[in-house]
Amino acid sequence: PSIPIEFHGTWEGTLQSTSLPSAEVKPEWTDSGRIRIVISKADVKVFTWNDEKWRQIKPKTFGITVFDTNAVISSITSGRDNDGVWVETWSFAVSIIDSQRLHALFQRQVNNKDLRRDDPDATWGIVAFGKLERASGADV
Repeated sequence: PSIPIEFHGTWEGTLQSTSLPSAEVKPEWTDSGRIRIVISKADVKVFTWNDEKWRQIKPKTFGITVFDTNAVISSITSGRDNDGVWVETWSFAVSIIDSQRLHALFQRQVNNKDLRRDDPDATWGIVAFGKLERASGADV
C-alpha cells in the first residue's frame, strides 16, 4: 500500500530522551541528538547526525504503518556481538500536527539473549519524544 502524501518528505528534529527507568532510578531527560526520517511512496529511511554528517540507521529494515493522521515507523533486527545474540527494536510513533510538523515518540528496546537475566545489559531501552519539522531541500 502507498503512504499518504501528507507523510512524504524529510523530517528532522532533536528528541529528548532517557533510559527506561527502573524502580530504583528516576528518568533524567537529555537531548538524544538529531534524527532525520525520509518517507517516500513506499520507503522509509532513518538517519542520525554523527561526526558532522547524517548516517543511515539499519538500512532497508524500516517499515511504516499509517492510519489517517498517525503512523508507526519500525525496525526489528537481530545480530551477534561479543555478548552473543541480540534482538533490537526501534520504533517511532508519529502524528501530524500540521503540514510542517510531526509529534514523535521514539522507543528503542534491546534484548541480549545470551546474557544472564540479572545482568543490567541483558535488556535495556531508551524512550524519547519531541517534534520533527519538514526539511526543505534536504539532501542525504
